[in-house]
Amino acid sequence: MLDEDLEKRFQNYEIEFRKLAYIKNYWDSPDEKRRKRAKRYYQELFREKVITLTSVHIEKVKKRAKLLAKEIRAVLEPVVIRRNRLDLKFYKDKEKIELPEVRDPTEWFFELTPEQLKFYDEVISAFAPLEEGGRFRGAIYFPIRYEKNLPPNREEVKDKLSEEENFLYVYQRNLYDIMRRLLVKRFESSFGAFYESLRNFKNIHQTALEFIKRTGKFIFDRKLMEKLIVADEDTILEELEKYRKTLEKEKENKKFHKIYELKKFKKKNEFIEDIKSDIALFDELLQKMKGLGLTKNDPKAEKLVKGLKEFLKEKRKVVIFTEYVDTAKHLESILKKEFKDKVLSAIGNLSRTTILGIYKNFDAQYPEQEDRYDILLTTDKLSEGFNLNRAGAVINYDIPWNPVRVIQRVGRINRIGKKVYDEIYIVNFFPTEIGADFVKSREIAQTKMFMIHNVLGEDAKIFDPGEEPQPSELYKRLTTFMEEEEESFFTKVVREFDRIMEIHPELKEELKNIPKRIKVAKKGSANELMVFVKKGKDLFVGYQNYLEKRPKAVTFEEVFEKIKAQENEEKLPLSDNFWKFYHFILEKSSFEKGRRDSPRSLQEQAYGVLNTLIKLSPLKPYFKFLSDMMEDIREFRTLSEYVMEEIISWKDYLDSPEELIPKIENLKNEIGEDFLEKIQKHLKDFEEEIIIAIENQKF
Repeated sequence: MLDEDLEKRFQNYEIEFRKLAYIKNYWDSPDEKRRKRAKRYYQELFREKVITLTSVHIEKVKKRAKLLAKEIRAVLEPVVIRRNRLDLKFYKDKEKIELPEVRDPTEWFFELTPEQLKFYDEVISAFAPLEEGGRFRGAIYFPIRYEKNLPPNREEVKDKLSEEENFLYVYQRNLYDIMRRLLVKRFESSFGAFYESLRNFKNIHQTALEFIKRTGKFIFDRKLMEKLIVADEDTILEELEKYRKTLEKEKENKKFHKIYELKKFKKKNEFIEDIKSDIALFDELLQKMKGLGLTKNDPKAEKLVKGLKEFLKEKRKVVIFTEYVDTAKHLESILKKEFKDKVLSAIGNLSRTTILGIYKNFDAQYPEQEDRYDILLTTDKLSEGFNLNRAGAVINYDIPWNPVRVIQRVGRINRIGKKVYDEIYIVNFFPTEIGADFVKSREIAQTKMFMIHNVLGEDAKIFDPGEEPQPSELYKRLTTFMEEEEESFFTKVVREFDRIMEIHPELKEELKNIPKRIKVAKKGSANELMVFVKKGKDLFVGYQNYLEKRPKAVTFEEVFEKIKAQENEEKLPLSDNFWKFYHFILEKSSFEKGRRDSPRSLQEQAYGVLNTLIKLSPLKPYFKFLSDMMEDIREFRTLSEYVMEEIISWKDYLDSPEELIPKIENLKNEIGEDFLEKIQKHLKDFEEEIIIAIENQKF
């Protein structure tokens, strides 16, 4: 199989993209260390010596980033179904597909008093990063900073810390960023969700402060930290509540917790004062929300009710999406008070009754139809897997900064099949000042959204490395429904195939008897060879330019134009170079030479753990099973990421292997003791179907 190590390939993609992003961000930074690092990356990627700032060509960086994105998309094309509206339009007449028109998002401005609008800015500024003057200190999520007296910027400390300290610093900094972004996004979502979040955060900080006063210690839960880094934002609040209870119980499990002795802190007093400062910040914001009337009268929810009434007058069912359960629950009582039984809430774990309600009232294909509900209130957990095409509008109650999220939400009502509406609508909410006209409202919205975008940081970026977002550009991106701008490569190939079949229908029969080995040469713009290997449903392409030393794995899209020939083009004899490079391409090893070593993969880590376990005598009855997993990692790589992570976790039991036996038994039952034999049997039957070699000869 050509270039079968996709994991390594995508690791290389990630490394290259991170370097391109770093160059783009820091090539002209006033920070000398960052500037030098960006210069080093530029020289590595472009093989050009950088003498002055003008030697860095940012246009090249932008172009490289776009080409990298295109290559990744092409690699995924054979295994990911990626179809956009341009693709569907190609099939529209052929397959009689009916598609509604998706209108660009409409702005719904919710009006705030001048005092409320000022508070809006204060909240966003309060949760800016520490180095940008944010008031939120996040001390309980970032204790190593006080223990070692470290600055908040990682670039300034990474060479001063041990491996373990660096691990803690990075994770704690990430956790601090997650928490401040969470609060900003909850605020943008709804005042109700933000108010509840402030109360929860205040309780956690007060509990932490009481624990410190009682014990002189602070517990930092490493297992919790690792969960929160990857958790969705509703889960974060649940986990933080568990953490608060851990502190109340004074639990000290050293295996999973980092126990800090405050007397050893270089900045002990500052640590305590910053916790108090955060509690005071939460209190201040809670009191201001009450004073401004944002807890009793929610102007955003009022605008939602008003807009819904207009949609319902048009007999148009509506789906309201929010990112957070708290926001959905906040809206649920308001909407049910106004619209009574016409509201269906699909929040959290869905009951069978709720699922049936969704099908009967919002899925046009469901056999049993009813009109009990006109409004569906839900979170993004419902943005996949359901047909909601009886609805004619999607309301984004909070801004989905990732454009993919918008497409997923709209994709629930924009379904192939029974068309219910000629046009479907998207609504986004933006704040404005009472009495502002439309132009002024847009200016205010642009400013607020840009503030939020910058405070959220890299995780919220919806622009590629080649773009520098401006307020108007960001606002335009949020108020324009943009799917893929060009049809997929697959559609391009089908279009060309249909054109040829229309001219030469006799080829359909001839293709059924195509030989399994074809070698052909034709005129081209370079001396080169393309070898196509079709295995099952997979297609792999090897490419060799005769002026280069080694072949490389490419995508079908990259060589599509190269293999085209005119109808009556003369076939050429194979060149002297053909056979040498033909076999060279088919040798898997030729693709692996010269590759950079990437960071240790999950497979490598798991293999190392298994290699240790297989030498421990208490585990002798399991040596064959452990050995089979090692062979799979080495030869086939079919074990899942979940299995890899489970194996890696076993390293904590190397000193007590007997405790591992139940875990090994569980895994053996889960994947089967004979899993390797099944894989080998399957691969034995998986033979190559077709190899086609096309040589271009330059004339």
